[in-house]
Amino acid sequence: MPLRTKVFVSYGPYRNCLGSLTYEPARLDGLRTLLEANEHQMIYHQTKNLNELAITVNGEMVYQGKVDQLDFSGDGELDPMCKEILEIVTNAY
Repeated sequence: MPLRTKVFVSYGPYRNCLGSLTYEPARLDGLRTLLEANEHQMIYHQTKNLNELAITVNGEMVYQGKVDQLDFSGDGELDPMCKEILEIVTNAY
């Protein structure tokens, strides 16, 4: 995959530790840091789908999971889900 790839990240609200249903962009910090360090550009899109995380590259959904499984904040280096998504994005056609 060429560098500077546009990576579309769709994410939905989830229940935080206080039980509130909210969008929490800080959950995506590690993923953003890791992808940008590898020269990919992230474009965010909030959805109404509860706890959804979907990654789309070149019009094809390449990853689907749950946003609350990402580590909160951080740089993504220790988050296995961030590393998995980076590998998928890097290998996307």
